[in-house]
Amino acid sequence: MTPKVAEREAAAIGRLEPTDLPAVADAIAAVVVHCRGVVGLHGGRFGEAATYLPGRRVHGVEVTESAVTVHIVARLGAVLPTVAAAVRRVVVPLAGGVPVHVVVEDVVAGSAKERRRGV
Repeated sequence: MTPKVAEREAAAIGRLEPTDLPAVADAIAAVVVHCRGVVGLHGGRFGEAATYLPGRRVHGVEVTESAVTVHIVARLGAVLPTVAAAVRRVVVPLAGGVPVHVVVEDVVAGSAKERRRGV
């Protein structure tokens, strides 16, 4: 998915209220994985990078009242500041006006689809 398509998806979801934590975390996770250079979300070294909800977690997305932090795995060869900027661009409209932080937790060769196929 191109950055423009990810931005359109974020716009289609619309601005979410911070009080709707599950919807905000799910929407952010859904659009981030479509940004160019992002292979996936990362849960942190011990799985702590998540939004904790009743009965489940949204790994790689931390939504609090004061900030949104997105933990990503980037594709090897991608320009990391550009990837982080693209992620921030699609998350800001969903973040309810709080600061958005992007953490590159890992860099891997190939896409998630290629890794699943063993390429």
